[in-house]
Amino acid sequence: MTAIFLNGGGDSPETARIDRAFVAALADGPVLYWPHARPTETYAACRAWFGELMAGYGVTRIEMDARPRSLAGYGGVYLGGGDTYRLLAAVRTSGLDHLLVDAVRGGLPVFGGSAGAIVLGADISTWVPAGESGDAVRGLDLLGEYSVWAEYEARNAEAARDWCAKRGSPVIALGCAAGVIVRGDAMYACGTEPVLRIDAGGAVAFADGERIA
Repeated sequence: MTAIFLNGGGDSPETARIDRAFVAALADGPVLYWPHARPTETYAACRAWFGELMAGYGVTRIEMDARPRSLAGYGGVYLGGGDTYRLLAAVRTSGLDHLLVDAVRGGLPVFGGSAGAIVLGADISTWVPAGESGDAVRGLDLLGEYSVWAEYEARNAEAARDWCAKRGSPVIALGCAAGVIVRGDAMYACGTEPVLRIDAGGAVAFADGERIA
């Protein structure tokens, strides 16, 4: 059964509920941590951060294979935040995209944090770097019809509605303390901040534990 975990990009106190849910779902084996949304020179610091985060939940087996040939044997996959376009390019060129699709269908727990969450959705152009265009770019499309708007704030409301109207598809908007759990065909809010489902008509808020779709 599908087991996908998303957060909006907060610090560990804000993401504790979704982090715990991911850890509880892990299968036997190390966690594959992917920091490739960030520049290579930051990987050591990213690894230290992730190691500390996971150690707090008793998880100590972590690997950082940039080009895994298979996800068999891993207990879960964690896609970290940063530059969404950088991450998607790395996922595509490494072949991880195909591995992830098959792994998700097979029930391997997959976590997407901020950029990682966006990449798992239908269209990653919800994240637009300053000075760049917002042309549609297909994500891994593992969330049904939904795209993800990470690090969402109230000031983004109009832009998010406009995006949905232009694309003709809905968005799951995640603030820094908001998360989503996808189990099978069902999607639930998880976190201390509501999850918003936004389309061209407006937004609906879902509190922790409520079913979104």
